[in-house]
Amino acid sequence: MSRRWALLLGWLGIQILTLGVGAMRLPLSARAGSEPQNLALPEMVVVQLALATLLFPVLLGEGVGFMTAASALPFLQLAGFLTATPIARVCTLGLAIMLWFAGLWAWRVALANEQIQLIGVAVLGTLAIGAPIGGYLVREFSDSESGSSPIPRILDPLTSLLSGSTASAIDSATAFAPAGILLLSGAIALGLRRKSFSRQVIHKLFHSPVVRESGKLTQ
Repeated sequence: MSRRWALLLGWLGIQILTLGVGAMRLPLSARAGSEPQNLALPEMVVVQLALATLLFPVLLGEGVGFMTAASALPFLQLAGFLTATPIARVCTLGLAIMLWFAGLWAWRVALANEQIQLIGVAVLGTLAIGAPIGGYLVREFSDSESGSSPIPRILDPLTSLLSGSTASAIDSATAFAPAGILLLSGAIALGLRRKSFSRQVIHKLFHSPVVRESGKLTQ
């Protein structure tokens, strides 16, 4: 079994485990309350977004990328069922996560070199995981009474999606903004890479020995 298929099975296994935690009503924090299954949807959002971001070079690789993204939707729906979340809100969250996956895929293709992909993992992982942790620490130890995070939601995809999974109504603009920016920037990077690749091909073609010899014969 290849590494990618093993990671895909691990991806499915972790989502099953996360869903099981909610179904068995296991509290993961002191603030879970008397009904910890109500956190099943936020927990699934955290696992899907964080894990996909940290492992996107392999999880969204050739042959398994589509299955990775498609398999996330049923688990998200089941988590929404456990929390009695309206189907419209679950679909909105699912679409936002799919856009995030599409942006990760675009950056994976744009960053063809494995070493550069690791840099991409570090940067995107900081946004997806470091931003909400940093915002929480600032709110926890700050003297301000506002309770709001100093990190803009546009740079904090996880907090944007979590607010949509727990609030009474979801703000579509807030939920889609980080994923939209990631997808747009990835598409631009992918376009620039392909343009650079085309130039290299044309340059090699016109400077190949065959073209040089044919040019000499025509002179």
